[in-house]
Amino acid sequence: MASKTQLAVNKYKIRYTDYQKKDKNGKPLRTGFTFHGSSSEAEKERLEWEKMEKKMKQGFKFERTNREVTLATLYDWFFNGNAKPPVGLKWKNLKREKPIKPKTIENYECAFTNFCDAFGSNTPIENLDSTEYRMFFANRKLSGLNVDIRAMRSIINVAIEHKDRIVKEMPKELFMFTVTKNDPYYLEINQVREILNTPMDESTYDLFNIYLYTGCRLMGINTLTWDRVDFKKKTITVIEKADKKRTIFVPDNVIQILLKWSSRPKPTNISDRTIMKKMKKLSIASGVPFTCRILRSTCGSFMLSSGCSIEQVAEHLGHEDIQTTRRWYARLIKDQREAAMLKFSDFVSNMVQEPVSPYITARS
Repeated sequence: MASKTQLAVNKYKIRYTDYQKKDKNGKPLRTGFTFHGSSSEAEKERLEWEKMEKKMKQGFKFERTNREVTLATLYDWFFNGNAKPPVGLKWKNLKREKPIKPKTIENYECAFTNFCDAFGSNTPIENLDSTEYRMFFANRKLSGLNVDIRAMRSIINVAIEHKDRIVKEMPKELFMFTVTKNDPYYLEINQVREILNTPMDESTYDLFNIYLYTGCRLMGINTLTWDRVDFKKKTITVIEKADKKRTIFVPDNVIQILLKWSSRPKPTNISDRTIMKKMKKLSIASGVPFTCRILRSTCGSFMLSSGCSIEQVAEHLGHEDIQTTRRWYARLIKDQREAAMLKFSDFVSNMVQEPVSPYITARS
């Protein structure tokens, strides 16, 4: 019979007899897992396993999805298997164009540690729940928690796709999570004017203009080297997310700033943190809240407003999927469509001053 033992507040050990498996003595295997939840929830879980026990005892064989795969089992398979390097990690590396970065592997291990803290290392994979995970780490930032959840999903996907297939399917409660996002924010023309009219040093002014006109991410400009700057063609080649390159055209004022910096070993000679501090200081002084990320969004909005196509904006900003650009600038695109229809209506009205139906003429 399934049992429930309290380990701590809202933490229980659920044990049951698995009649589909035998221990070393040939008897049905007594096993269990750690359950996180209230006493009533734990009791409900216990009753479910008690029903399952009775069915298995009567010969019923249920489809084993992730019941026998715990966090500890998955960790051992992915990181510490007998194969060197481990099975899952090795296979994931082989499936990629470039090896997984050490920082990414560190994020994977960190996610495992945090999930074990939240649910217990003996928790079956199918019991993982993103909502409960966020509640357990209520004091952490949502963005950090989502990094852990995405890392865990990536590892589970490896286990699903691998020939071993130690995990049969993605836990629905881990996969189906939503994050409330605020409406996209970008600066208006008058806000940019306010910022540019704010007293600032030359370095801050140059950085503000470069990020505004290029629409690059923070690292895109700060990792720029002179061999990727073409003064004749007025282009720069930036390397940003996933080490992907893209070449963009830049206006004359950006070229002038780069020429002014040409005596430096590299265009920017300060750290990411220093750039962010300069932008934050300018934001406070001007009274207009913005970051380098918002300047990137503003660049796209200004391009659309000046008549650039959605495809040109997507290419300039480095969006792999044009739908990303459409979603981000949906409000602007809608306004443009309304304005275009008004222009179309005015154009037709001006062409046909006194529209007369041919049917009316024929009847007359």
